[in-house]
Amino acid sequence: MRGRLLRELSQRLSNSLLLVPIQNRTGHELGVLRLSSGFEVSYRLDRSLHSVEMLDMSGEGSFTAEPTPF
Repeated sequence: MRGRLLRELSQRLSNSLLLVPIQNRTGHELGVLRLSSGFEVSYRLDRSLHSVEMLDMSGEGSFTAEPTPF
């Protein structure tokens, strides 16, 4: 599930120019988003390294079950 949330978060961040991030003293951007899956996630974004880290999640989210590949 964590992988799905990270993919959804990354997609949302790459598609959104309307975010108003808060920069901490290390230059990372911190923020909170409610994803379409229903989860609210806090994140740290480093645009110079093109990386995002999920810090916390909460909510009554849901995902549909997918078959596990062999």
